[in-house]
Amino acid sequence: LTKKKGLTLYTDIDERLPEVLIGDENHILQVLTNIMNNAVKYTPSGSVTFTVKVVEMPENLPLCKIYFSVKDTGIGIKEEDRKRLFEKFERLDREKNYSTEGTGLGMSIVVQLLQAMNSEIQLDSVYGEGSNFYFELTQSVVNRSEIGSFIERRKQIALENSHGVDFIAPDAKILIVDDVQMNLDAAYALLEDTKMQIDTAQSG
Repeated sequence: LTKKKGLTLYTDIDERLPEVLIGDENHILQVLTNIMNNAVKYTPSGSVTFTVKVVEMPENLPLCKIYFSVKDTGIGIKEEDRKRLFEKFERLDREKNYSTEGTGLGMSIVVQLLQAMNSEIQLDSVYGEGSNFYFELTQSVVNRSEIGSFIERRKQIALENSHGVDFIAPDAKILIVDDVQMNLDAAYALLEDTKMQIDTAQSG
């Protein structure tokens, strides 16, 4: 989605992160996906930066506190709008966002999921310059071995999971429905080489 909008995506992943952690993987992914989608949606130009840092990892306890951050160079949020930010279906600064689709429900879900994981979303924002959404989570550590370079690890995983296209079907038509734009983009990319006629939708 960042490529479609001409945005630059930066990643800053701490090499000290443990290799194996125990946590709610699906809900953490859902939180990050919603925050990333929100950042891209409200960033007309510039960049989005995803950061993951080790905050604390006691030697005598199998725990690791991790800082997650999604920072953008988007439109920012007015000070008076912050209290209403995470309310369901609330749209901020309607005049500036009149062309932006969505209801803001995703950020309300973020709040609820983080509360269930004993955390909360935080925000730093300058109106007209951008926003930084961040939170901390404590996870149980299974393997303290460090992940090392995130870029190199991604290359390794991509190589291990690489696969070719077994068929092409230019006459086939397929509809992909998902309420998360990032999932639609990923599914579309995976099927693109099959030459199928692909349509996507975010609801029934």
